[in-house]
Amino acid sequence: MRKFIKAKFIVPILLVLIALLGLFIFDSFGGTPRVAKAPTMPDVQYDDERSDRMLLILKNRPALTPADKAIRDQLVTLPNPIASTSEFSMEYLLDTDQFKVEILTPNIDQAKTAAVAWLSEKGLSKNGICYLPVTFYLNYDVSESLRGQNITFDPIPKEC
Repeated sequence: MRKFIKAKFIVPILLVLIALLGLFIFDSFGGTPRVAKAPTMPDVQYDDERSDRMLLILKNRPALTPADKAIRDQLVTLPNPIASTSEFSMEYLLDTDQFKVEILTPNIDQAKTAAVAWLSEKGLSKNGICYLPVTFYLNYDVSESLRGQNITFDPIPKEC
């Protein structure tokens, strides 16, 4: 009877040990290979000071001059995107009352300059462009292509 009780406890323990040994052997010799993860590269960083400036403009909404307001009123009636090139795409967002510019190229400064130039050609003053307000963001693919390059992104026109 005593041998039966010992076997009753020893057999399950041996089965568990055999199963664990089998898993170890399978994993070591023929199982799924372990792949070392590549070190993650940092995302593009947004300039904190300039982001705070953007939020301040969005919160306080400085007044536009009558001339800038008239141009703004014309721009908001255009269908989205109100401007689109190979460098940027600009939309007016009614719910937040702002102009968002998606940067479509890794040449960020060139795209921002082109977007600001487009608005200037419409007749907006430098302050008018800032106070519309105009904010920039990176297209996902562009952001990914710049990953790991220690880029600090400025979300507003440099004139603001």
